[in-house]
Amino acid sequence: KEVFKDEAEKVKLPSFHIKSTPSLIEEETLVPLTKGLLLKGFELDKQDSTIDLTRTASKMAAVDLTEGRKNEFTPEYKYVDNHVREKFAEYIATLSAEGKVNQVAGRLAAHIRKVDDISHKQIERYIRKILSPLSSEKLTDISAYEGFYAGLIKKKISDLADAYAIDEFSKSLDKGTIVCEPSFSFPVKIQPKNTYQGITKNLYVEEGEMNGFERRVINEVANLDSVVFWHRNLERGKGFLLNGFLNHYPDFIVKMKNGMIVLIETKGDDRDGSDSKKKLKLGKIWQAKAGESKYRYFMVYESDRLEEARTVAELVDILKDMK
Repeated sequence: KEVFKDEAEKVKLPSFHIKSTPSLIEEETLVPLTKGLLLKGFELDKQDSTIDLTRTASKMAAVDLTEGRKNEFTPEYKYVDNHVREKFAEYIATLSAEGKVNQVAGRLAAHIRKVDDISHKQIERYIRKILSPLSSEKLTDISAYEGFYAGLIKKKISDLADAYAIDEFSKSLDKGTIVCEPSFSFPVKIQPKNTYQGITKNLYVEEGEMNGFERRVINEVANLDSVVFWHRNLERGKGFLLNGFLNHYPDFIVKMKNGMIVLIETKGDDRDGSDSKKKLKLGKIWQAKAGESKYRYFMVYESDRLEEARTVAELVDILKDMK
């Protein structure tokens, strides 16, 4: 909106960058940080391979982790015919110990497909490391319920990669090789897939779509005297990315009259994904490194919440005095 143009043009949100190593022909430069850069030294086959594989599944299911809202993944099960399951189990039973491990590892790796920037070969080697000590009977059982076991192993790999990335992020911040520098400006125009109107002080004539809880939160925030404007942050490369050991697109960017820029992430009680703690951790680190005199990050819950998160009432009480 024209009324907010001058204020919006002054905003340049900081994001994390990593310093490149200088060479004889190239000076040190700042590169936008990605999780892949944090995982450069990650060697999966040298990681802990202890995993609980004692559980069973009633059906062989290929776990296809489908992306939902904002990089949050939910398992979707595709059930395979019992006949197919039994035939492969019979085939596996005829192989040598090494042959069984290789066959089952290959099939599990195919189910897992991808975890961050870890190569398929690394994943398959790691699975072989997990399977090698197992009995022939257990390998046969795993081959019968591939999807179930692939899901367990994928979670293990993801947890290991996340822990490594978080540790590297923390160490690099301490070393000063990761810095928080201004990078994101509001575009002149946006083209959200679906739009919403009807809440005061929106930065653009049409903002991106919102669910019921998101509308409630931003409506209460927008009606505060202390708010200049708000924007529904876009996702997938179009909006402001809070980058680090995961990619996080906070729901809202709010400009306050005292000059503060506030990022707000909403969490309805029915959607408390496993990434919430990591997002909150990253958001609070960003707040500290970007500068607490200018920036704030809040995660807002309907009722139940994580430590350091806020309820809607608490958020409103904090923001109302930022005049």
